[in-house]
Amino acid sequence: MFVVFKAILSSFLKNPILFIKNVNTDNIQKFRAAINQESPTFLSNNINNYFENSSEHTNEIDHKKIDKFVNSIQKKANSNQEVVLFVGHEATMTGAPLILLKTIEELKKQKNIIPIILLCRGGIIESKYEQLGKTFTFPKNRNPSVDNKELNLLLTKLKEVHSIDKAIINSVESRRVLKTIRKHKFRISFLIHELGNLYPKNAWNIINKNSDKVIFPAKFVKNRALENNQIDEHKTLVQAQGLLKPQLLQINKANAKIELRRQLNLPKDAIIVLGTGTGIPRKGIDFFINVAISVLANSKLPFYFLWLGEMPINDYKYWIEKDIIQSKNQGQILLLGEQAQTENYFCGSDLFLMTSRGDPFPCVVQEAVAAKLFILGFENVGGFTELINEQNGLIFPYGDIHGMVNSIINESWKNDSLNFDAAIQELNSMDKYAEYIFNSI
Repeated sequence: MFVVFKAILSSFLKNPILFIKNVNTDNIQKFRAAINQESPTFLSNNINNYFENSSEHTNEIDHKKIDKFVNSIQKKANSNQEVVLFVGHEATMTGAPLILLKTIEELKKQKNIIPIILLCRGGIIESKYEQLGKTFTFPKNRNPSVDNKELNLLLTKLKEVHSIDKAIINSVESRRVLKTIRKHKFRISFLIHELGNLYPKNAWNIINKNSDKVIFPAKFVKNRALENNQIDEHKTLVQAQGLLKPQLLQINKANAKIELRRQLNLPKDAIIVLGTGTGIPRKGIDFFINVAISVLANSKLPFYFLWLGEMPINDYKYWIEKDIIQSKNQGQILLLGEQAQTENYFCGSDLFLMTSRGDPFPCVVQEAVAAKLFILGFENVGGFTELINEQNGLIFPYGDIHGMVNSIINESWKNDSLNFDAAIQELNSMDKYAEYIFNSI
């Protein structure tokens, strides 16, 4: 029966409009993930989620919303303030959106600016952007990555009321709106937080053509971009983003360890291994789970593995949870989801496992350094290895989870020669980063 049902569903995926009119792209992908899991129970239990009514993309422009937005800016700005455009691809609680948010916050302290913020998509920290400046979020059914007509009208009206010509555009995912912004004669600094070798060849050429400066967080990230794209050398700059949570440097680790174990109801002698990231293949949560299962199978020490980050409903989540149950480690491998406050998780843990398949210069590694966590990671997957030395971590060949397992079991992270001072000195501050970005335009 399920085979027949699956065949019908496969036809749906090839041409969903023939089956139901109002299913958006996100739901189609969720539906495909469920089918790939080959799980009739999981599919039937979630069927309503996949077929929720959502509007399709529309070319209709919301003129009233644009006029109201532009008028509100006109009333607020004065001749002594410079209006600056900031563009983000989304407002999730992940690295790139948080970096842009903190950059705007720091520039408001330093400069007499009025930030105008455009978000291609919303998210959980959208309200935080709104607290910093006038924010225009494009709804899903008028995503400017699909159709730039609304963005074009918005920029035209902004130019009519302000002499705005500086733009800071964040994340490679925002490149789809770059050409439209450039058409309105903006000077643009483009902030890159991704690895160019993981994208199709020449996919970033549009960034080079339409930006004045292209800023990378590490030399490794710049080199990977140049492998796969044409970027003029005179446009490129390298500047590590600042530490998003400098308070990590001040937290008492002994108190944080006690509090975290109390909060999670773990033994006082629990050894906590921390991992973070959205539950997608690139973040390597499968590596993390495999390391955890192997350590717990081969050590009698009280290890606990915590993963922080959103877990989308997909086949990855389904099988990872199955693996944890199958290994009978539900009590010691904890998927804690997205957490608003992560400081105590970092300062209360004992080591940090960086299992990502590709992460340019992730904020979480900087936070692990600030929290004086011993870091285990893979080589050639990101510029974060520039922060790691023999006194604060170990770098293994890509995919060498056996090396990670042995290192954890043998407690190489617990020797007397550990010293985090040099790595901490390498951390940049957000105020310096923000000023650097602003001066680059």
